[in-house]
Amino acid sequence: MIRSLKEEIKKLIDPIVTFAFDVYPKEATFPRAIGSFQNMSIREGLHIIPLDIDVWDKGTSTKKVDELSEKIIDILNMYHCINDHIEFTIWSTNVLPVGSEDETLKRNTCIFEIQLRRL
Repeated sequence: MIRSLKEEIKKLIDPIVTFAFDVYPKEATFPRAIGSFQNMSIREGLHIIPLDIDVWDKGTSTKKVDELSEKIIDILNMYHCINDHIEFTIWSTNVLPVGSEDETLKRNTCIFEIQLRRL
C-alpha cells in the first residue's frame, strides 16, 4: 500500500523538482524535495496519512523554494487517484518556512493530509 502511494506521488513531483522519500543522496544537487510520511491513523478502513515535503534550495533568496512549493501544492492539492491497489485523495494543509544555520540553505515544508483506502 505505502509503496504504491509513494510511486504515485513521486510520478507527480519529479517533473517539478528532483524528489525522494525519506533519504536523499549526499551528492544530489539543488533544488530538491524530500517527502516523509508521519504517524498514520485508521478510521473505519480510511487511512489518514500526514505527508511532509521539504523543498530545499541553495542561494540568497527564497524565490525558488517558494515557487517550487507553490507548484507542488498546485499539483497535489485535491489530487485523486485510483489504481489497482489503492484509492486516495491529497489535501494541502499548510506551508512552513524553515530557517537554517546555513544562510545559503532555503527550505519550506509543505504539509498534506492523504486519505487512502485499500482496494
